Amino acid sequence: MIKYRKARMEDCVDLFNWRKDKVTRVNSRRTWILPLEDLIELVENPNKDLFILLNQDRKFGVVQFDKVTGENYVEIGIIIAPNERRKGYSSKAINLLSSYYLNEHDLDYIFAEIKKKNHYSIKSFIKAGYTFYKNSQDYVEYRFK
Repeated sequence: MIKYRKARMEDCVDLFNWRKDKVTRVNSRRTWILPLEDLIELVENPNKDLFILLNQDRKFGVVQFDKVTGENYVEIGIIIAPNERRKGYSSKAINLLSSYYLNEHDLDYIFAEIKKKNHYSIKSFIKAGYTFYKNSQDYVEYRFK
């Protein structure tokens, strides 16, 4: 059973290791390695909410919500630890946290902007209940209402 909790300072090393993974960076919009100091600031940033994903109290990933100033929607991102991929966690975690966050914050919608080449992520968001919204040159946008 998937559980979650707010990210804390002691999670930053795990976040750093998951984020610096080559597959993660290739599939991310932000392909550079974030310094550990930036991840500490990210955890403390009031415009972002990070949730650590847990399976039997073992950390296996993070879901991040980025607030859009002055708007009633947020952007979602997810990273699954490299050794925990392809176990079916991502779509369940996306659905669980999206449902919680949408209702808790009374949002109009949550959106995910995904690289077109990231087929696993697209599949996970669709399975989690997201629907296609639009195409751009390199990305597709899916929304959860």
